[in-house]
Amino acid sequence: MPTIPDRSLEQLVRQAGGALCRAAPVVRTGAEDEVPEERVPGIDGPEVRGGPGAPDAWPAECGGLITGALRDAGPDVKARSRAGVRDAGAAPHLGPAV
Repeated sequence: MPTIPDRSLEQLVRQAGGALCRAAPVVRTGAEDEVPEERVPGIDGPEVRGGPGAPDAWPAECGGLITGALRDAGPDVKARSRAGVRDAGAAPHLGPAV
């Protein structure tokens, strides 16, 4: 990864998967504040580290959690966002969704 040369692919996968896991309870609960890591099941991924298949299916499971939460919540849910956009619609600065 050119912008983070000292991180392994596994570390990047764990970071991305953890972000997806963390987003799911935010959407499900409509949280206005960040959900503490200790309240996010599976945020660290599998205990197995290093070697083939360490994170394996875990990122897809995290993706399924946030996808399900978004689907259940619908387009009008309000939840915390680092960008300041509190709904599931298109970001105003990006224009209308196509």
